[in-house]
Amino acid sequence: MINGYRLERSIDGSEYSFLASYDADSVSATFNQQPAAATLGFRLFALSGTYESMPVTIIFQ
Repeated sequence: MINGYRLERSIDGSEYSFLASYDADSVSATFNQQPAAATLGFRLFALSGTYESMPVTIIFQ
């Protein structure tokens, strides 16, 4: 059972840092003031207790 999600962001396409965490029933997220980066990436992890899924990675160039 999924307990929540963790979202990370990268402004260079390789170094990721924590951006936000969400409850398991969250369905959307809005981010304001995104940096003007040449490459912007997001990684989403599903969390279940101490287990962490492999990330889903989305890269915008």
